[in-house]
Amino acid sequence: MNAKGPETGRLDRQPIVSKIDRNPAGGVPAPEDNALNLAAQAWLQSLPFGVRPRHIQVRFPRIANTLSLRWNSEKLIRECFKALLNPQRAFRIPFPPLIEEELRALAEYRGLKEPPTVSFDEFLEAESETAALAAA
Repeated sequence: MNAKGPETGRLDRQPIVSKIDRNPAGGVPAPEDNALNLAAQAWLQSLPFGVRPRHIQVRFPRIANTLSLRWNSEKLIRECFKALLNPQRAFRIPFPPLIEEELRALAEYRGLKEPPTVSFDEFLEAESETAALAAA
């Protein structure tokens, strides 16, 4: 069934954005969030073959980009994994099992056995620190 525009009867051409497509600040991801950046590509190549994810960068390139930026900061990567692996992630649909498995493997490889949960506010604070790193 086609979606008709409310007044014209024409097809509604507005993109459908689900909650999973939104960034933590509530906006729609930027176009560059839909592709792996060069830093993420280099980061993935630096990981041992048995740890290197195969699905995260395809399904969620923004997450791979964020992980690559935070990887060398103990505080930022811990906050990132706490937010991603929190079963009560604010406003989010749970990750598919393969993605969650890869995230847990990366967290374990990074030395974060069982990351504790983090509040949404703490996640947003870490997001701003990541943005500052990316801008530097």
